Amino acid sequence: MSFTSSDPIASLLETLRRAQDGAAASSSSSRQASSSQPTSSSQPYQPYQYPSSSSAPPADDEYDPAQPQLRQQPPPSYRAPKAKVDLKALSFPQSLPYLAQLAEDPEFISKLNQMKDEQDRLEKSLWKEREAMIKESKSNVEKAKSVALVSGQKDLSPFEKKALVSKLEQQLQRFHTSRLLPQWDALLRKQQVALEALGVPTMGAGGDRDRQRRVVAALEGMVGED
Repeated sequence: MSFTSSDPIASLLETLRRAQDGAAASSSSSRQASSSQPTSSSQPYQPYQYPSSSSAPPADDEYDPAQPQLRQQPPPSYRAPKAKVDLKALSFPQSLPYLAQLAEDPEFISKLNQMKDEQDRLEKSLWKEREAMIKESKSNVEKAKSVALVSGQKDLSPFEKKALVSKLEQQLQRFHTSRLLPQWDALLRKQQVALEALGVPTMGAGGDRDRQRRVVAALEGMVGED
């Protein structure tokens, strides 16, 4: 049998009390349920398992930002050495490009001019010796004519003229073989060595003389145009 109060305030207080009692009971049951489950701090430590080899920890030789890194240089590309050109064996047309390059070098032109001056001095010296021999022979002819006139002859006999001419020819031949050729050959050898050292094609001992003469003529033309 239930009794209801006629006081509305008392009824309200009774309702509030019942609501508080219900909330307290619900909170107590929740605490009991949570205390029955194990906490994360009570679980034993399990190391992290990497899912695959790609996710494995970095090895000792892999990049480490804390360590200085050496930049690897790519291997040098191989280049075959250029074949050395045998300048002495070049033909005259093949020599022309090399001569054109040498003509652009003021130092080469200067040395070439010095060689040409030396050659000119030798030529003049040898020519003077030859002219002196011819002049002496002419003087001997005039002396012979004077002797012939004193002896009553109008002119030299054919035998005397031939003897004087033969004597001059022999003198010139000796001069040519003993003086001119040795000095000229010595100068040519000296020039060949110098020109070979300067990189002039066809030059050097044992080179083709015809090609060398053509090359020298081309060089003389370059000097004349400078």
